Amino acid sequence: MRNVSLIAALVALLVVFGCGKGSKDKKEGPEAFRVPDSLLAPIEGYHLTVDDYHVINGGVLANAQIELRYPSSEIARYLALKVFGLVKTSYEKVTKEIGRPAAGKIVLIGEQGITNRIAQVAINRRSGGKSPFWLKEALATRVAGEEGILKIQQPEFQYEGRNMNPSPEAIERAIAEGTNRGDSRIAYYAACRMLENLLKTHSMEKVLSFLDRLGEGTTLDQASREAFGVDYGALIDGIRVDR
Repeated sequence: MRNVSLIAALVALLVVFGCGKGSKDKKEGPEAFRVPDSLLAPIEGYHLTVDDYHVINGGVLANAQIELRYPSSEIARYLALKVFGLVKTSYEKVTKEIGRPAAGKIVLIGEQGITNRIAQVAINRRSGGKSPFWLKEALATRVAGEEGILKIQQPEFQYEGRNMNPSPEAIERAIAEGTNRGDSRIAYYAACRMLENLLKTHSMEKVLSFLDRLGEGTTLDQASREAFGVDYGALIDGIRVDR
């Protein structure tokens, strides 16, 4: 699913309409925004255990897996209800493809790339937080369906004369530091290409098995040998993009 643009727009409106200075002091008049009745129908499918709202502190929507907090205002509540449905769908997609993101609830304050963020949480849980940065970002991007966005951005950086085929070490460093937008976006896309190369010869089940072995406490080399049949260095050497 490609919900990034929609989520970004929804969250932008949450900020504009819900977090502005003095918003809590506004009184609702006859023309105040109201949650449309048509939006209330899907709420039953959310299986909410918490639906609280305070005119100053904002609101909370939660079910057994997800807790979403949003600012005070009727329009913020309207958008939060929309976002919750997207989060629920993203949670279910990530759980199916990677595994549950957390043993308990995940707590969100509406943000761009929700599916990607939930996927990263699931990857961290599955690998015990030991997944290489390149794999975590690439796998989360793949689950979120955001590779196309990264690909579209690349000509901008190519025009600037940047290295479009960084080494695995440079990819890890750029993702870990995250201090330069161009280097980071190039690294994210290069990581996606590494994963694509990996999946040409190995199944996604083996990739997830690699994460599982890491989560069990094995080293990168041990996990790679068990999942892919080669040491981690040999694995990376076969899928790197700086050829």
